[in-house]
Amino acid sequence: MIEKKLFIEIPGRRNDFHSAVLTSFSFNFHHFEFQVLKTLKKKWVTSVSVLVDQNILNQLLGLVSGDLNYISQSYSLVGIPSKGAFHPKINFLVGDDKLLLFFGSGNISPGGHGKNHELFTGFFADSKDSNQLPLLNEAWEYLTSISQNLKGYNYERIIDSIPKSCSLISNFTEQKHILHKLDDEIEVALLYNESTSIFDQMTLLVPQNEIHRITVVSPFYDEKGETLLALSEHFKNAALDVYLSDYGGLPPVKMKHHKVINFYEWNETTRGKKRILVNEANIRKLHSKIFHFQSNDFEYCLIGSPNATIQGLGNPNKSPSNEEFGALYKIKGNKLLRSLGVRGRKKKLVVSALSRDPNIKGDKGQSADRKKIHIVGADLLGYNLKIYFNRNQKVDNVELSIFDGFGNVINTTPVTLGQDEFIQFKFHQKNDQSDPVFICFVEENKTISNKQLINHTDKLIHTDPAKGSRNLRQVISAYQGGAINEYEIIEYYNNLQDNNFKNQSNSFSVGSKKQDQIDKSASELTYEEAIEAAKDKAKRTQIVRNHSSIQLWNTLSKIFSNKQQSINDDLMDEEEEATAGRERDRNAADLDKDKIHIKNVDHSEKMIHAVERMVGNYTSSLKKIYYDKDHKIDIVDLSQYLLLTHVITALFRFSHYETNSKLDLHDWQEKLIMLYGDHMQKILVSFTKIAMGHEMLITEDDSYSQDKLKELKQKAIYHSFLYLYLVSRRCTSEIISEDLQLIGLNLLKLFDKPDKDFMTYLKDLSLSVNDEYFSPEKVLEYTNNHIEIIYNMDFKNDFVYTDHLGLCKVIESNSKIIRLRSLFGKRDMSQANFKKHDSGIK
Repeated sequence: MIEKKLFIEIPGRRNDFHSAVLTSFSFNFHHFEFQVLKTLKKKWVTSVSVLVDQNILNQLLGLVSGDLNYISQSYSLVGIPSKGAFHPKINFLVGDDKLLLFFGSGNISPGGHGKNHELFTGFFADSKDSNQLPLLNEAWEYLTSISQNLKGYNYERIIDSIPKSCSLISNFTEQKHILHKLDDEIEVALLYNESTSIFDQMTLLVPQNEIHRITVVSPFYDEKGETLLALSEHFKNAALDVYLSDYGGLPPVKMKHHKVINFYEWNETTRGKKRILVNEANIRKLHSKIFHFQSNDFEYCLIGSPNATIQGLGNPNKSPSNEEFGALYKIKGNKLLRSLGVRGRKKKLVVSALSRDPNIKGDKGQSADRKKIHIVGADLLGYNLKIYFNRNQKVDNVELSIFDGFGNVINTTPVTLGQDEFIQFKFHQKNDQSDPVFICFVEENKTISNKQLINHTDKLIHTDPAKGSRNLRQVISAYQGGAINEYEIIEYYNNLQDNNFKNQSNSFSVGSKKQDQIDKSASELTYEEAIEAAKDKAKRTQIVRNHSSIQLWNTLSKIFSNKQQSINDDLMDEEEEATAGRERDRNAADLDKDKIHIKNVDHSEKMIHAVERMVGNYTSSLKKIYYDKDHKIDIVDLSQYLLLTHVITALFRFSHYETNSKLDLHDWQEKLIMLYGDHMQKILVSFTKIAMGHEMLITEDDSYSQDKLKELKQKAIYHSFLYLYLVSRRCTSEIISEDLQLIGLNLLKLFDKPDKDFMTYLKDLSLSVNDEYFSPEKVLEYTNNHIEIIYNMDFKNDFVYTDHLGLCKVIESNSKIIRLRSLFGKRDMSQANFKKHDSGIK
């Protein structure tokens, strides 16, 4: 693979891969965000997790982590500690039924992705070709093994979420570090340091007495050449050709002369002479690592991250200290070095005449005292920060320091580290957060832990690799771009309900059904499933941020806000330019642009049927939830109500249509208005009954939920009175009119009256959908009439309140009975029984 086009060359179509797990020793934030992440997003890879050397991360945070757009919000990055250096360079991409792995010598940096001489290799498998799948599953097992000590978001994403979203990832149970046959000429084994070293694994697979020449390419060596000497000692029949650069590396300058080991100038090779640009004067830095073994019939070649050092490979007498990863190829013939460009004039070097650059640390781990505490995860959800850690020593008088991206301290607070391996910190006010980026622990003004990035999980939720989450993101993206309208949102919800029904039908036992629901992401859950799952407090925090109704309602609100800002800007321009006719032109243009095309009568009936299905499913769910006495109204309830009532209103009342068929558009619009009244009345009655029968959920420990619930309650009362007005305006039935009035009165009693911004909201909404649809003044007048009934005691003889029926209209009252009209129908109560309960408006 060409380094500069490493991620551009990822094969397949858009959405073939949804997740990426990347590892690197060094890391360049800006290169990653502007090159790597940007390219991955273009290929619809949304879940991106990066693992880097912890010591390197400690140096970078606060120094080069400012002015970043996506850090810990569109991707996660976590430090991995190692005895030496965390040194593998792995890029693992995962799709529903595809896996792609490429790895080698290059870090996530401009040098690793183009400026240096690097070498990468890779493997691929899909549902049609699983020949290389054992190698891929072994590599995934390696990634999960180095992620085992993580906690929170990072652990769950790599260990749980990504594997669940791929049919090919499975537990690796085969023997490790063995050759797998790819075809008649090639076999491959994966090598990485664990209980055995890469050196030991390699020498077990490469026949000791058959090798007659070894070629080593590496920028870094032991100062005394111990690794080269160990190779020569093991492969006694082999001569060693060692390629290195005469600058910018760590040559074995103190190695004694050895008769079979010769050193050559890398820059004289075919590959060494290659430049990025044809006329470029600068010589590229050697960073590739190649260990090539030639026999008469086969060649063996290790490609990957380890240098020719004890830290990277180990030797028979010493264990390696680094995490490394590579692949050993066994290939018939002797053409590989030529294809890699390791050929040309062989210019000998006198290695003792070279020098080791003191500014280059190579692959040695940073020498640092072992910290008293190691932070293994930090997740921010709303205003709550949860920090996971391991204690290596006893600590007293500990403080938590929170930093922005530039390394400025945002907050320092004393904390008590109890028996649990996590603590929680709560930001008291939103402005206290000031974009927190990373944390560490301090004791007596001395840092006693690693630095760890804060995962903004309310943002990272939107990178969930689950198929349902990705489908939802596509719907949102298409709606934002104007490619779909509210009809497609209705179809999305009907499909969600249909898929749930199929899953239930295919469940052979209650146990399997429950497991299906457990494995679903929040965005895949139906309304009923979300309500049930949210009873588990641990799951609720994810559901109230990631359920489809919440994400879509937030999207609609943002689009409305942006559209209103654009309209206000246009109006301001019109005032400044005194172009009174422009507003009419703009409205006409908007109408033409937003018209929905009806192909034929069948298309129109399909649209009506889709709405009927959605309303039927929703009101059926509300009826079930009404009888669940443990249920409390939460963010999901209000978001679902606001979203579904909006899409019906937009489709049936706030849309213009066009057609080339014989469909009469006037009759069509009239039919929609009539159906709108029927459907909206059903929803309003069912939703009001839910509100009457259940309390609001109080979440004192979750400021986000408190604020969001307050916001949605106000929006619910805004929209309810708009819809009541729209339905009542065309209503000719006195009974239905009384029901609509009771809906409004009960919602006012339960949700309180609209706040001072109601009129502004109505005017903005009217402008955004063209003001021919409704008059904000009329809606406000309609609302105020209901408010007057609630708060004017002169009406107390016309309406009464009971615990079970809510606010009711008095139809008849005498000395014996009182006859009431409620949303549950007519009820007769004896005066004695009525007085025993409640009377009058409370």
